[in-house]
Amino acid sequence: MKLNHDCVRLLLLEIESNKKIGEPLTRHNFNDNIIFDKYDFETVMYSLLKLEEAKFICCDLKFIEGRVVSWIIDDITWSGHEFLDNIRDNKTWNEVKRVVNKTSSMSLNLMGKLAFQYLSQKFNLT
Repeated sequence: MKLNHDCVRLLLLEIESNKKIGEPLTRHNFNDNIIFDKYDFETVMYSLLKLEEAKFICCDLKFIEGRVVSWIIDDITWSGHEFLDNIRDNKTWNEVKRVVNKTSSMSLNLMGKLAFQYLSQKFNLT
């Protein structure tokens, strides 16, 4: 399955805006969420799984017969916040995607570094 970078970004933004300290997010928190209006269930679950594997979020997904039946999102990690802070701005994100579209593929970590480099140049930090 292909990782949808736009879904990853929106998912991180939604987790950040809905997460409260000490209160995990579950399927019930996402019942009417915009993410399921834009992406199918499998795309969102795959993105959650990959964000957890990348250690961008602390998440527990439960599977039955190969399908996700429940999930608990405990938090966004420091690395997840760093990545999100670099790609949060729509203009920055669109610039990163423009560069990514010129290549056959690019990892999330490299996309975060590209966003950091873009922002550094934008604010004359290099």
